[in-house]
Amino acid sequence: MASKRLKTLLVCALSIMLCVTAVAVGTYALFSDNVTVKNHLQAGTLKATLTRTLLKKSEIGTDGYLHPSEDGNAKDFTNSTTDDDNIFDLADGAILVPGSTYEATMKIENKGTVAFDYNVTVVLTTPQGTESEAFANQLKFTTGKVGETGTSTTLAAAGSNPIFSGFLKGGDASAESFFIKIEFVNENGTVNNAAQAGDVKFDLVVTATQQTTAPTAGN
Repeated sequence: MASKRLKTLLVCALSIMLCVTAVAVGTYALFSDNVTVKNHLQAGTLKATLTRTLLKKSEIGTDGYLHPSEDGNAKDFTNSTTDDDNIFDLADGAILVPGSTYEATMKIENKGTVAFDYNVTVVLTTPQGTESEAFANQLKFTTGKVGETGTSTTLAAAGSNPIFSGFLKGGDASAESFFIKIEFVNENGTVNNAAQAGDVKFDLVVTATQQTTAPTAGN
């Protein structure tokens, strides 16, 4: 009788062990999966370019007379680093006389991915002197958007504020064109003569600053 009861207990214990084993095996047999997300972060770029698209001028020739000319070939000034790279293609030692005019049409373009505000300023780099000051004050300086009249001042006064400014959004190579014109104004003989032998140099500086908010209407 005792042997039969022991046999029954063993069978029950074995059944329980098999059930536990089945449960354990079943737990590890559930479906499983994983998802990997590969993150690639790339910094945006701010890249402003400056290109001259048209140059019109009337300058003195070797014969002493003024000669008009026009150049429609595009010229990139984005990475200009030498004194020879100037928007009016003035050769070293070039001279201006009353009646000389130089007009350059410039295009500033956003070739990066971020939007930016930009300012164009003129920085006079010529040492001060009587003739140079008279010369800078006699050079009429006009700038504005292409197709508009623009605003005029003298080259001597042009460095106080940005001569041109705007906003370009990024991502689609947006661009804007403006012109810069310099005229040696023909005044009376006394004023003209005071500017003789004057020497004026200036830098054209384009400053672009990233903007994260689009400008409001009217700005």
